[in-house]
Amino acid sequence: MNLTDVYFKDLFENTSDLIQYVSLEGEIEMVNPAWLLNLGYALEEVKGKSIYEFIDPAEADTYKTYRDACINHQNRDDLEITFIAKGMIPVILEGHLRPFFHENKFLHTRGVFRNITVKKEKEKLQQEHLLKFSQFLENAPDAVVIIDEQQIIVEWNLKASEIFGYSRKEVINQQLAAFIIPIEYREAHHRGLRHFLATGEGPVLNKTIEVPAIDKSNREFPINLNISSVKLQDQWFFIAFMNDISEKKKNEQILRQKDLELEKTKLEDAQKMDFLTIASHELKTPLTSMKAYVQLALREIETRPTEQVINLLRKADSFSDKLNKLILNLLDISKIQSGKLRVEKQPTDITSLVRDVVNSSQLLYTSHIISFRSDKDYIINIDRSRIEQVFVNLINNAVKYSPKADKVEIEIKQKQDFIYISVKDYGTGIESINQTKVFEKFYRVDELSKNDTQSLGIGLYISSEIVKQHGGKIWVENNNSGGATFFVVLPVNV
Repeated sequence: MNLTDVYFKDLFENTSDLIQYVSLEGEIEMVNPAWLLNLGYALEEVKGKSIYEFIDPAEADTYKTYRDACINHQNRDDLEITFIAKGMIPVILEGHLRPFFHENKFLHTRGVFRNITVKKEKEKLQQEHLLKFSQFLENAPDAVVIIDEQQIIVEWNLKASEIFGYSRKEVINQQLAAFIIPIEYREAHHRGLRHFLATGEGPVLNKTIEVPAIDKSNREFPINLNISSVKLQDQWFFIAFMNDISEKKKNEQILRQKDLELEKTKLEDAQKMDFLTIASHELKTPLTSMKAYVQLALREIETRPTEQVINLLRKADSFSDKLNKLILNLLDISKIQSGKLRVEKQPTDITSLVRDVVNSSQLLYTSHIISFRSDKDYIINIDRSRIEQVFVNLINNAVKYSPKADKVEIEIKQKQDFIYISVKDYGTGIESINQTKVFEKFYRVDELSKNDTQSLGIGLYISSEIVKQHGGKIWVENNNSGGATFFVVLPVNV
């Protein structure tokens, strides 16, 4: 035996591949030990037998067609075929057949195969796992989208189609950002992915966060997003679980609104209780004082000079005016609530009206200089007594809430079709958060009301309603130099 024969014998007997020699008629001439070992037969059990006795009957035609093509010198790719091992156990082989000729005479086909049964079982299990995973994705309660490192969509489940409006066919192998990420957030998305690929750090990974998204109709809505990453064959994939929370956010907003309304109701109830307490006290005080002064006057008229009695009656009259004003304010509140507050407009010199209020107030409040400025007389349609009521209240507040100042400034001017009247004081001012609240019913600003225990918190509310009835506006702004300015704007032609 020469060296070549030795090498061939060693290869034939010790290779892990299955080698077979089969005659033209299909009879097994020789097989190697690996063939016998993998299929569980002894050589005498197979030699001289038809190869087709060891092939799965369902694949016999496939094998024959492949073998005939090889014999006829037709190039064929590798063949995957199922052999039947001893005990009727299927064994999957993969390999090829080649014809063997000697002196132009066909002798047999040589087959070289390898056992891929274990590999195929693993692939089958993997396919089953993939199928289960695919079924999980398809039936998941959340939208599930998988992208690769290039942000290409490789998986898109049914819920994702339902939420975002795109079918799987429309988005697979497309860039994710172009479909569900609002334009203004796309660069941040790209930047975050680049950072992860460069550093392995992802601040939003494995966390549930709330982000905006868009659907096929370009509707923007909030979603909950949770992203996890996995590396397969040296490539990162990102699995995003998403759900539409717009309805949840809407319900939360409704609940918050209800909570706010409840708090507002509680506050209004508390304000009403404060109002009733103050009002009952305020109604009781002038009545008690009036009665006391009248009794003193009656007693003193017999024993005291007439001048003393006159002073007592004057004080009683003062308390009577105060009580009358309080009752009128309460009546105004009632009219406003019932929608019966009416104004009777007629052409009136608003400049003269405000000037008269300023002059009367100056006599009453000697602690302040109340200045008035207007470039001309303005005639507009207003209810004189009601507008007078507004400015009496504003000037009264300006003096009351600027005890450390000594001046109040009133100015009238026209801008286009509106008359602007401003009442400026140099007091404590009003915090911006309270500048709209001061016009609410029963509202009393803390920093002001602590010095005014008798205020009912209704003067500005009534003034606001009167101005509204005139088609105007009223608001307050803080001055740069301190204090506040109330503005009343009335239309010229109404």
